[in-house]
Amino acid sequence: MSIFPLPLVPFEHYMLADDSVEYPMTFFLRMQFTGRFDRDRAVRAVEAALRWHPLLAAQVQGDVHDRTSRLFWVDGHASPPPIVWQSVSEPVTFPDGARIDLTRECGLRFWFREGESTTEMLVQMHHACCDGLGAIQFLETFLENYGDLDHSEPTAAWEGRLALRQQIACGRHCTSWRDHFGRVVQGLKRLGRYFKTRPAPLAAPANVLPAISSGDNAFPAVESHFFDPATTDQIRAGAKRMDVSVNSLLMGELALALDEWNRSRSTDHASRPLRIVVPVNLRSGGRERQPAFNAVSLAFVDRQPSELANARQLVESIDREVGEAKALRRKMVLLAALRFLGRFRNGICGRLQTCSCLGSTVFSNLGLIFSGSRLLGADRLVHCDDLVLKRFEAAPPVRRNTLAGFAVSMYGNALTVSQCYDAHQLTPHDARALLDLYVRRLHACAHGSNASRVADAERMPV
Repeated sequence: MSIFPLPLVPFEHYMLADDSVEYPMTFFLRMQFTGRFDRDRAVRAVEAALRWHPLLAAQVQGDVHDRTSRLFWVDGHASPPPIVWQSVSEPVTFPDGARIDLTRECGLRFWFREGESTTEMLVQMHHACCDGLGAIQFLETFLENYGDLDHSEPTAAWEGRLALRQQIACGRHCTSWRDHFGRVVQGLKRLGRYFKTRPAPLAAPANVLPAISSGDNAFPAVESHFFDPATTDQIRAGAKRMDVSVNSLLMGELALALDEWNRSRSTDHASRPLRIVVPVNLRSGGRERQPAFNAVSLAFVDRQPSELANARQLVESIDREVGEAKALRRKMVLLAALRFLGRFRNGICGRLQTCSCLGSTVFSNLGLIFSGSRLLGADRLVHCDDLVLKRFEAAPPVRRNTLAGFAVSMYGNALTVSQCYDAHQLTPHDARALLDLYVRRLHACAHGSNASRVADAERMPV
């Protein structure tokens, strides 16, 4: 029995409404393998994985400007995802545009780029279909099917787990009136913080680039830095010394790097508040496998330039704020706001049209990639027959007036920082300079707090 048609939930509607030709609401995952895929087996593995993760094979029926209740996922198997095989020396191009139109195609694209003894696998996904963690679950299923580790078919119980989408969207989490009252109070406090700050885009160079056709773009505009395991351990030790999470340390150093960027490239630095948009995972703990979908809300970490003078205080305050957001989880106010706006025609689309800058940047932490997978070897790398996954990169979507978004992940005991940037506003050289500011701060953390304190002591007061 088919699960379709399946109603969209408000967060999926939000991701769909925030999609445009110039700024597609899609994200990319790039994986570097030693070895080469057998083409027939790879195609069969994609088909098998889609049976376990049906939203990635689905299309949307309805008008995005309509109420959420009038939008439905429908079976999209008549338009299977494109799978392109090419040489690694050939550029990745988008003949029909980089945007994925979910009313005409499913939200998934594959490229296998082959070298002499290596393969680069590039995957594009629409954010309405799933979040980053859902994408990793899909890729794990694909690789297990390729390696003949999983021959079974999805059951009704598996498909029933998609009901978690609706539970999250409807806010089914309150167990008592006290829980409900606490949720309202915390929601109002966070809503007040949100409207108190009007975030500013990051400073753009004076020589703004002409708009480029999405069809002419090669691989999405991404710069990455791969830390070695020793430096990664030192960054962890730096967070431990400060008694904060690694995630909070990474966010704090990102805020300081962005502030440094704004200082050097704008004359109105003091009037440029930073807002870091942070996806918060709403899944329950444990390794229970689920279909790929969005189980996420967004937290908004706002800081005025005057609040960035002391690095330690900044990181500690972010640690408290992010901890509060994680404690709220499904009680976060964004989900309630989307449910309300989704009741009206043009409610979600209209809000996005009036919001010129949702955030100065996005910071997404995907955590340990393929943690607990049956494919992990003793070296903490994925082994699938003669294929070995050496590197993993994630590139989050970038919306209008958000010049750059950052994704961090841990794979093979090493930290990777990837920056997806707006190629309409930044050159590759500019983007690399922005990422280098962040990387230098993280290296300072890795080599001891003294270097970081010296760097902050040299910062000019606002």
